[in-house]
Amino acid sequence: MESFPYSHNNVAVTHRDHGALFHPSSSVATPSLAKYVVANDDIPLAGPQHGRSNGNKNNDMKPLEDFVASEFCKLSVEEQTKALSDLYCQSAAADKKQEDTNLSNSSSCDLNENPVMIQDSLRRFELQIQQGNFPIYDIALVQNRSYVQDPTFRLKFLRANRHNVPKAVHQMTCFLQEKAVHFGQDKVAREITLDDLSPEELDLMISDRYHIQGGRDQKGRVIHYSFPAALGGGGVGVRGTSSCPSVGMVNRVNYYVWFNILSNMAVVQSKGLVAVHYDTAQPDAASSNKPSFDFIHKSMAFFATMPIRYSAIHLCFPESAAAKRDASIKNLVLGAYLRSIPLYSRARTTMHHGSDWEIQYRLIQQYGFPHAGTFPVDSQGKIRRNVLNVWLHLHMANEPSYIDSFNCTMVQLEDDDDEDDRDDYSITSEEDEICTVATDVAVVLDPPPAATVAKYTYAASASGGRINNDVLHQISIASSSSSSQNTPATITEQQQQKGGGGQHRPDHDVFFGRGRGIQDHPGNIRCREYLQEYHHAYDTAPRNQRGKVTKALTNALRQQGTRFYERNQNREWVEAEPKVIEKKIGQLLREFRKKKNQNQG
Repeated sequence: MESFPYSHNNVAVTHRDHGALFHPSSSVATPSLAKYVVANDDIPLAGPQHGRSNGNKNNDMKPLEDFVASEFCKLSVEEQTKALSDLYCQSAAADKKQEDTNLSNSSSCDLNENPVMIQDSLRRFELQIQQGNFPIYDIALVQNRSYVQDPTFRLKFLRANRHNVPKAVHQMTCFLQEKAVHFGQDKVAREITLDDLSPEELDLMISDRYHIQGGRDQKGRVIHYSFPAALGGGGVGVRGTSSCPSVGMVNRVNYYVWFNILSNMAVVQSKGLVAVHYDTAQPDAASSNKPSFDFIHKSMAFFATMPIRYSAIHLCFPESAAAKRDASIKNLVLGAYLRSIPLYSRARTTMHHGSDWEIQYRLIQQYGFPHAGTFPVDSQGKIRRNVLNVWLHLHMANEPSYIDSFNCTMVQLEDDDDEDDRDDYSITSEEDEICTVATDVAVVLDPPPAATVAKYTYAASASGGRINNDVLHQISIASSSSSSQNTPATITEQQQQKGGGGQHRPDHDVFFGRGRGIQDHPGNIRCREYLQEYHHAYDTAPRNQRGKVTKALTNALRQQGTRFYERNQNREWVEAEPKVIEKKIGQLLREFRKKKNQNQG
């Protein structure tokens, strides 16, 4: 079994060893009974002259053996059992496993912050900046003082360095320097948007290069994937080409993904990020398209300036991919990753070999990854693009240039789950369903809270069999007030035929389908909360008027930027017809009424 006894900066590397750590400077020593004996000046030493032999070896050791036996008998049964296990090396593996756990916990625990600590760190950060000589920081001050002095901006670097102020200042200045190199000095002190990326870089961003796993690990950390094979050869490539993009192009895309998206997530700042480097087989990848050492070195140097604390790193080399790649490339990637880890980062780096399903099973069982259905790569090594697309669309939707840069229509989502004859349009929760991969990124994102709307008391008019018009009027007012902050958008003719709507909000979209992954989408959650607030109007309306309430609620959701999607026969997400929408909204309202009656009964 091949192993990589390589260590750098307190980072241990494992290779198909189920957690065993390899340190060049240490070996697995057999624990002895000595750790159970308390140091005491009264311990009888061997021989009459403190260990000097008197010619009888058995007599020399007898006093020490008697003392050890006496002390051993004083131990409890549990301590005696553990001591005997140590003597026969039976618990060495358990101790080593506990050591691994302690190392992992020390690097991934939450930051125990408090307002006083944050204020003190920011004060010392400012003093450190003033005492030093940082030309790039002076340039940024001239351009936009509020950008580099923003506490939120500085707090990213402080949290990434666990409030080590000197290291945080050094990382921030290196970050500004790298930003000037890749985007120009005129953009050092402002946010980088989609307008600053070229069309080729936008294509690279939505390719198979980056992925986020649906769900978090047992410690609640976000899991980020990188697929280096997608840079060229068999990957998506740039504008349909198979050539490997330049290091500058990759780093500019890395900046947007790492800084604009990942570092802004509160859970990443507090818990850190789990990085997974997953190699994939590319049969048609030419050797010239493999990243060079200079490419990897510059990419990792740029990564070291990002204010992201990696609490764990997993290097995965499936057998299908390893068989098609040289060992030199594999060691090159490993060395570049380890050299990129700062001295202060106690990230635990683990290497995994085996088939795709073996690697995924090991990550689930030993490292607390979510279930296999959330992995961005299936058991055959095929990359799933659906999670990436939904995740990126949700995060980039707030930019003004988002509509112009990307086609907002949902791409065809791959679904390998077994199909059945059940109703595929329900938006009710199904706890016993295995979550699908279609939109299972909601657990990764910080779901936006449902829009706060005024609560009204509705009264239906029983006379004449008609519903009180105030009900529909108040719903319309609530919808307008909730969406008044949105910039009006041009409504297409197709949207007008389907009832119109406000500015599209991808985080408000509702997907009709089963599975916890779909039900946990922010739009589905918000839709259920919104309907729960207004279901009283549906309950109190006469039977022949409930359709009007359903239609009014549907139009109110549309005015807030909500779109409704369903799967067609080709398993593609398409916008649902008004009749389908009203039918499903009505089903949900009836379910609320049924649950209410059950609770009252």
